[in-house]
Amino acid sequence: MKQLRRVNRQLVVETSKRPLSEVQTAVGLEASMPCELVPATTSMMMDKVQLVIWYKEGNIKPIYTFDARMRPLHQGIHWADEQVLKSKAHFHYDTSPPALKLRNVKREDAGLYRCRVDFHKSPTRNSRINLTVLVPPTHLTVLDDQGAAVADHTIGPYREQATINITCLSSGGVPPPRVSWWKEHALLDDSFQVLPDGSVKNILHLSNLNRQDLHNIYTCQATNGHVVPPLSTYVKLELK
Repeated sequence: MKQLRRVNRQLVVETSKRPLSEVQTAVGLEASMPCELVPATTSMMMDKVQLVIWYKEGNIKPIYTFDARMRPLHQGIHWADEQVLKSKAHFHYDTSPPALKLRNVKREDAGLYRCRVDFHKSPTRNSRINLTVLVPPTHLTVLDDQGAAVADHTIGPYREQATINITCLSSGGVPPPRVSWWKEHALLDDSFQVLPDGSVKNILHLSNLNRQDLHNIYTCQATNGHVVPPLSTYVKLELK
């Protein structure tokens, strides 16, 4: 029993040293988690895959297996723990790289996964994947210098030489998004503040307005990753 515990501890240590692949997706999209099916030893590159086992941190038992023992890969037998994966997972052995793909990802799918590959002769190979699931921001509100919500994408009219503050408020999003102000394709302000309720605000300061500012369009963007396009809205400046 002591020898078995030593072997298990050694396996945990060796697995933890494996490179960690970072995979990022968003709620409702697909996640593709890579798993190498070639031996780590170059002299055995043609060795045959026998069994692929997927684990998720927090689950003692496997959540997915691909069994190619005594059969070619295209006849491999797929098995999934439906309580964990809910009929939305499939292992693709013939893609580059091979990957376990999850459809319609939920927040609870996030976590640390491990892919174990057993070969006919070569040592077992383990891959680790950290899956991050983003929740995109859901709504943007622009407040004028009086703190009133802008409903028609127009602020003003203001007098020339005036100084104003325009606030962009983002709701939703895990992790909290980065909120920024843009004029055409130029970044004006990317300083934002995360509020206690989880919303995020960015205040754009405009001073000494003049006729060149008439009809300028200022765009607010909120993003918490590159998986989905930023959420955006705009306002047009009017002068008296």
